[in-house]
Amino acid sequence: MVKISLGDDDIHKALTKKLIVTKEEFIEFIETHEPPEGYVWAITPFGALPGKYKIYLKKFSPPKYSDTDLERCFERILNELGFREGIDYQKQYLILGKVVDFAFLDKKIVFEPGATYWHTPKGVKGIALKPFGFSPDEVYFPPKKEDIEKNDTLSRNGWTVVWINEKFVNHVDELKNLIKIILFSYY
Repeated sequence: MVKISLGDDDIHKALTKKLIVTKEEFIEFIETHEPPEGYVWAITPFGALPGKYKIYLKKFSPPKYSDTDLERCFERILNELGFREGIDYQKQYLILGKVVDFAFLDKKIVFEPGATYWHTPKGVKGIALKPFGFSPDEVYFPPKKEDIEKNDTLSRNGWTVVWINEKFVNHVDELKNLIKIILFSYY
C-alpha cells in the first residue's frame, strides 16, 4: 500500500469532497484526522474512478437501534459491578468513525453486545458461536464485513473490543468474571 501524506491542502480537499483515495487510504485518513465536533468522515464512490472514493464530512447521527434488550441487560451487569455511565463508560460513542456500544475511554476497551441477527449479513441465517470473544468471527458466523472492519480499525489503534452475542444471558457469571479481569486489571 502506498502511504498518503496529508497536508493542509489535502484536508481542504477532503472538506470540499475533492480528495480521492482507496479504501485503505481512507482508513489511514480517519485514523489520523479527527473530524470536527458532530461530524464523521465518510466516503462515496460517486465521482471517483472504480476502486477509488471521495472523502467527505457528514453529520453524525446515532444508530437507529440502540439501547436494545441485550444492551440493557449488559448495562445492568456493568452497573452491578459498580460501573456507571458517564463516569466509567460512554454509550453509543464514536471512535475513529465507528459507533461503539460501550466505551471505557481511559482504558481503551469497548464492549459490543448484539444479537446474531444484527451482526451477520442480510439474507443469511447467522449462527451464534461462543457467547463472547475478542473478534466478531469468534462470536458470529458469518460475521458482517463492517464488524470485521470496526474490530480491525479499533484494534490497530490500541483498543480491545469484546464482542458479545445473545448466548451471554446463559453465561452471566462467566461474563462478569471476564469483565472484572479486563477492566480491573487496568485500574
